[in-house]
Amino acid sequence: MKNKLIKIIILLLTLPILLSSNCLATEIIKKIEITGNRVNESTIRKHLGFSEGNTWDDSLIDKAKKRLYKLKIFKELEITSDYNKDLSGMVIKIKAVDGWFILPIPITSIKGGDQVFLLILTEQNYFRKAERITLFNSIRQGRLSSIFTYDLQHYSISVGAMDISETEYIYSDAGISNKVFNNGINKEKPENFGIVISDYKKMVLQPLLSGSILLTDYLKASAGIRSTSVNYTPGATGAIPTDHGTMNSVFLALSSDDNDPARDSDSIGRIFGMGMAEIREMVRKKTKVPSIWLWNCNLENSGRIVSSDFPFTKTSLSIAHKAVFKWKNDLTISSKFTGGTTLPPSQMPATNQRNGLKGYYAREFRGNSTINSYINYSYPFYLTELGYFSAEGFYDWGICFSDDNRFDRTGTGLNLSYRFWRFPIPIGLGYTYSFDDRNWQTILAIGGRF
Repeated sequence: MKNKLIKIIILLLTLPILLSSNCLATEIIKKIEITGNRVNESTIRKHLGFSEGNTWDDSLIDKAKKRLYKLKIFKELEITSDYNKDLSGMVIKIKAVDGWFILPIPITSIKGGDQVFLLILTEQNYFRKAERITLFNSIRQGRLSSIFTYDLQHYSISVGAMDISETEYIYSDAGISNKVFNNGINKEKPENFGIVISDYKKMVLQPLLSGSILLTDYLKASAGIRSTSVNYTPGATGAIPTDHGTMNSVFLALSSDDNDPARDSDSIGRIFGMGMAEIREMVRKKTKVPSIWLWNCNLENSGRIVSSDFPFTKTSLSIAHKAVFKWKNDLTISSKFTGGTTLPPSQMPATNQRNGLKGYYAREFRGNSTINSYINYSYPFYLTELGYFSAEGFYDWGICFSDDNRFDRTGTGLNLSYRFWRFPIPIGLGYTYSFDDRNWQTILAIGGRF
């Protein structure tokens, strides 16, 4: 009896090991079948995260889908697994229906009376590599820019140029404005915002070459070189800045890689159904987009590696946390520091959107360093597979340090928009109120962002 009991105990202890070994022996990937694809099969296999000969685990399906969704090309995506007795292992079947397009997209918006026109010519997956090639052209009164970008999954390269010709107004409280006044749409005048002590015409020509590489799923490195030529023409009153000349600079940046599919709602490929496989699944399941941390660190130097009439060093560091409570119901807190040494006037950071604020303001402060922060809450009122209507409210707080002086920018605003999943023309209306200037700025967007 005692021996029998011992045998039973030994059998019970070794049974899990035997079963586990048996599973490991049979659940080996023997074959991967890919159908429905136009994109090269090698591109799909590279993003699966597994191959023939690997041990199979059902969790690999969700991981593979996440990697493939990042390509933004699939109209349908299904991954199934079956045990094949003849092969003594797993057969993975992948139905991946993708597409391609070449398309021009016109976009227009009005920011505080300034008209902005954009024309984007873009293609995706025409060469069957999940690539995207884009020619971006922007025309804003006094500003012309054109950028060509080639993006191939983990790598991208951009070349472009910006040509600026605008009038700047300097105020007695150190505020600066480069708005276009009295243009027929906006009836505001420079003197509405204070006492103008100087005005001049600023002309900037800036060619740029940059590239980036995705080091991991969440880390991206970028580097580039730019040349900035600045000239000024005196206006009616006051002095002009002293940094006439050319500033060549190189920069290096590290940043997180954000692949929030909801944020990318204006993806042009969705007109043709590309990328809709992920959106349909998320809307149907009400999948919660995970809370994320976003950050960026950038270092720029002029004069050490390349020549410059005005050598300088500039650093920026930004961090943001997006807390998602429900799908697309989120709270974002963001802060960005920008500062440098021996910065010429044209390179000084400012309290504006480009340097980290959420709202659009008529005036800004510039100095040796800035800290721009905002808190933003976004809520979708109506969400379907067609698109979603959302409202967001925000509060801005910017601090500018110039020598021994400090200038604060505070404001609040409300943005309303409807975004179509399958049409890259979001329609939006936004308002920004400046507590400092006691002034409202209105933004109307048909395409593009606020």
